[in-house]
Amino acid sequence: MMEKGKKRIKLFLLIIMVAMVVASFVLIFSGHYTFGILLGGGFMFLANSIGQLLVLTLKTL
Repeated sequence: MMEKGKKRIKLFLLIIMVAMVVASFVLIFSGHYTFGILLGGGFMFLANSIGQLLVLTLKTL
């Protein structure tokens, strides 16, 4: 049961991250530079947070 929830969370985060990158590029290329850069920064923060969490959990195993 718990494994199903983890898969769901991983899929949700993957979809959110892909959507953020695509939206960031679309906004930048359509001329909305400020919003595109902010969204890209949000993506980098999210990716960095997930990466650091993964490193910490792998070190404890």
